[in-house]
Amino acid sequence: MSKVIHMSIDLRGAIMNWEDRMWLNCVTADDGHTMKPQEVKLEFLNALSEGKKVIPVDSSCDNFDYQKGCLGHEHNTATGGCVDDTYPKNERISQDAD
Repeated sequence: MSKVIHMSIDLRGAIMNWEDRMWLNCVTADDGHTMKPQEVKLEFLNALSEGKKVIPVDSSCDNFDYQKGCLGHEHNTATGGCVDDTYPKNERISQDAD
């Protein structure tokens, strides 16, 4: 077995290091509109004020910790899929389990 780990964004790092042009067309709001750089930064600041350190890149992760990131999902290396086949192959990065 190996483990699937979803990517996350470090909120503080993104706020401090990303230039406005890096935020363009980067985040879609819940209502479907593409957020402007200042909107994204404000949402990230709000998440920091709630005590979150990281946020998921993909909302499909069901084992996410806002302090540590994705805690992992078992991956069946024999079949090439997740144990529960929740995540398509093109959305996974596998990492050997400890």
